[in-house]
Amino acid sequence: MDVAAFRSRLAFHSIRLGFLAAFIGFGGCASLMKTTATSFLNEIETSDDPNVRFKDYEKLASPRCYDSNEQRARAVKVLLAALNGKREPVATRAVICRTLGSLGDPAAREPMLRLARHSDVLLRSEAMRCLGKVGKPEDATVLMQIMTLDANPDCQVAAIEALGDLKSVDPRTPSYLVQGMENDDPAIRLASYQSLKKITGKDLGVDVKVWRQELAKQDSSKKPAASNTASANPAPSNTASANPAPSLPALPDAASPTPRRQPGGAPTLDASARPASSVYR
Repeated sequence: MDVAAFRSRLAFHSIRLGFLAAFIGFGGCASLMKTTATSFLNEIETSDDPNVRFKDYEKLASPRCYDSNEQRARAVKVLLAALNGKREPVATRAVICRTLGSLGDPAAREPMLRLARHSDVLLRSEAMRCLGKVGKPEDATVLMQIMTLDANPDCQVAAIEALGDLKSVDPRTPSYLVQGMENDDPAIRLASYQSLKKITGKDLGVDVKVWRQELAKQDSSKKPAASNTASANPAPSNTASANPAPSLPALPDAASPTPRRQPGGAPTLDASARPASSVYR
């Protein structure tokens, strides 16, 4: 064999060996990569690095990392234990709330109801968003209270988004959301509009008057078609609006400052004094 041919074959085998080494190396690294719920949970229980645990809590939100319902049940148990413990900082507890919302396990409902009163804005917001995914229809009352009374706009938006995810059957919810569409904050207006569409299954645009007319039409359709009593005793004509949102009691032990009140009255929606039509900026 001449020198040129020998060198050619040597180069060919060197390339093959290089590819083989790369393949083996990649396979070895891949075998060590943590891609399953079991590996994430084991690392959460053994790692002393809060940053590592934070990422693992976040990865547990993916449904693709679970091989069985037993794994999901174990994950929920570990997440709730970490949420109720004192090991994790507030930011990590917030991401735990988000992951629990993605898993949608009803076991997270009670902790979310408690954390909805937490003093930290981030944790409070994520707890409300989770509540929208794991809560019950009656939890709409809590969310409407927070939407109305919480002094932080991020928390208000979170409560509004949760109402849309909850798909509440509470008849008061649409009226509250319509009033939210009149808020000065564009994020609150947009969130109210989007949740209103989810709850009603309709898209009437951003004109508040149109939504009020629709709610009035629905209210009248639920009442008896003919009522001699009502005609003989008409309601006073000086009502505040066609569809006023019923007053809710103030939040007990609320973390936010005391809401604005009318003299001698209950807390009011900030949007109540604004014009009926709003421009979405």
